[in-house]
Amino acid sequence: MKIGQWQHSTGPRTHMHTLPIKMKRGLLVVLWSLFCLCVADTATGNKPKHPIEFDQLEISRKYVPAKQHASASKSPSSSSVHGGSQDYQRKRDKIIAMPGQMEEAEFTQYAGYVTVDANAGRALFYYFAEAPQDPSNKPLVLWMNGGPGCSSFGAGAMLELGPFSVHSDNKTLYKKKHAWNTVANMLFVEIPAGVGYSYSNTTSDYHNTGDKRSTDDAYTFLVNWLERFPKYRDRDFFITGESYAGHYVPELANLIISNNRARGATNVKLKGVAVSV
Repeated sequence: MKIGQWQHSTGPRTHMHTLPIKMKRGLLVVLWSLFCLCVADTATGNKPKHPIEFDQLEISRKYVPAKQHASASKSPSSSSVHGGSQDYQRKRDKIIAMPGQMEEAEFTQYAGYVTVDANAGRALFYYFAEAPQDPSNKPLVLWMNGGPGCSSFGAGAMLELGPFSVHSDNKTLYKKKHAWNTVANMLFVEIPAGVGYSYSNTTSDYHNTGDKRSTDDAYTFLVNWLERFPKYRDRDFFITGESYAGHYVPELANLIISNNRARGATNVKLKGVAVSV
């Protein structure tokens, strides 16, 4: 996807990928410190285990027509592009172990697709890591990488602030000491369609895109994801991101506030936002 196809705001802007690596790390440390002020800190333990084989995370990309909208049906059993009830999809999304995972995870993790436009066959990929301790009393935090075109799973979760990262052998994983899911339930979404594992069955979706489409898709994703994980509907919610996500984060927050005022819309308990350049 070419950057030139995107609708940019006017004025100078520093791209994350042009900053020195030490500066990037410093900015992430600052953002991490600010974020920790919003949630309670918890500790995790490391229990060495033998390598765990990857035997789940089998995500189907088969398109099954089914109508669904941002205001989607209130029932958590509503259907999606990938078919089946939301309860079934949640159980199917549960990860037993990540590829190359060397230690048993003390937290529950999920990954899969959420429909954002069933008619176009467009779905966004997510990775969700619950907090290892007392997740029911910790907030829900959405993370989006920028670019546009940077993977929130490959970069955000695996390189920056997720629970795991990749060893230098490029085969095995290790736990990150300062992973954000130690203090929150972390939800990473690949946006827009065409980034990471997110996709569309309509070719024009890869060309006719921009900030508004991405924001609308992010909102639809969130509403439909909350149907799949209904226990998080009333949870305090934060939106975070870096680089070009500085467009998505405030625009999504504005859309949530606007839709929260509409009768019959899903109420999202937005508590705050955070953006790293």
